[in-house]
Order: sequence, then structure tokens, then C-alpha cells
Amino acid sequence: MRDGDHYVVTGQKIWTSGAHESDMMYALVRTGSEGRPQAGITFLLLDMKSPGVTVRPLITINESHMVNEVFLDGVRVPVENRVDEEGKGWGLAGSLLAGERAFAADLPHTMRDLKELKRVAALERQGARPIIENPLFRAKLTRLEVNIHALHFAMLRVLSANSEHELSAVATLKMRGSELQQRVAELLVEALGDYGLAFYPDPFMRGYEDVPLPPGPQYASGAANNFLFRRAFTIVGGSNEIQRDIIAKRVLSL
Repeated sequence: MRDGDHYVVTGQKIWTSGAHESDMMYALVRTGSEGRPQAGITFLLLDMKSPGVTVRPLITINESHMVNEVFLDGVRVPVENRVDEEGKGWGLAGSLLAGERAFAADLPHTMRDLKELKRVAALERQGARPIIENPLFRAKLTRLEVNIHALHFAMLRVLSANSEHELSAVATLKMRGSELQQRVAELLVEALGDYGLAFYPDPFMRGYEDVPLPPGPQYASGAANNFLFRRAFTIVGGSNEIQRDIIAKRVLSL
């Protein structure tokens, strides 16, 4: 609602990453109801210290605090904090979502995790032999590595096409990238065997610096934490079910 030189914002947003540490957040707020629903959305920059802003922490399954629920109760936002024109926020949101989804594929991190997985699988033993020599495990690892390299080339094609993060291409990268991140984390826990069953806190996670680690190799630390954390990756930035809908409509015309 517009009130002179301010917008008065009331609403709620969930899964807001880093809200407890942020000075500002952006909000897509409804300022009009005429025409298409998207036409009434306005993009505002909101001071987190404003009266009426409440941040409630959400502790995730890996016992970390990264996401939050934000409540806005009559928060006054100066008109000068509006980005672009009133009612033009949906177009800006689309660009931001495309960037977020491309980032969520996080290929460099996945390739680094794959390298660590291969190292651990060569060190951990199953009987007298390293687990990497187990035919069933090696088949899983090989399939995973092929899929990661396929995603790498797909990402290079999108970048070389200079398509400005065309929505269906980005949806594909996000969907496959997030699933492969989960698969790498899952295989690492499997390679660790009994050590992968315990919750090893990530030594780099705030609040766990002084927590003693259970018995086991140093490289087991953080593996279960990472596995649990990455369960969210097929949801963040638009769930993978939404990405499949985008591909079905834009690519397959279904």
C-alpha cells in the first residue's frame, strides 16, 4: 500500500537465507491489481532494522542456522528504495531467479566433491581391498562422473550461446546440478561405511569449532552434515518439480 512517500508492507516470507545477518533484503510486493497478476508486483529494498520486521530462525536438519522466516507488519519503506518503476518488479524477479538457478547448479563445488569422493573411496577399505575396487560401487561412481561431465558440457553450451540465462536452459542446469550434488554427498557417506552413519559436524560451521569429533578419519568430518544439507538443493531457487514444468511447457510444448 502506498502512503505518501512510503510503501507500507505487511506480509511474510519463509526460507530467507541469511536474514539474521543481513542489513537489507529485497521484497516483491503487490502494489496493484489491474491487468495480469504479474503487472502489480513492485521491487523494494527493505532495511532489516525497520520497525515491524521480525526474523524467526529456522534450524535445518543438519542443525545449522542459515534460513529464516521473516514477518513484515506495517513496515514503512521509502519510495526511493524502489527498484525500477512501480509494477515492474516481476521482470526483475525473473532475472534474479535465472541467476540463482544457474548458481544453484554449483558445478565447481560438485566437481571438487567428486575428487574428494574418489580420494576417500581409494582410502576406505572393504575387506582387503579399497572400496573403489568394488564393482558395484565403481559402477555408481562411474555413472556419477559421466553425468557430472555431461552437465559441465551442457553448461558450457549455455554460456557460449550467450542466451542471457534462457529460462528453460537454466531450469535444466539447476535440476540436474542439484540432483548430482545430492548424489555425490550420498556416495561419500556410503564410501565411509560405519563412519558415514554418525553425524559428524562440519568443523567450519559456526558453533561447532570446539565440538570433539567421534573416532574415525579426519575426512569423515562434515560428510553427513553435507549430505543432510544438500537435501534442500532440489527445493531452493524453485523446486525441481517446477523446473520440470518449465521444461515441459517451453521446450516440449506440453
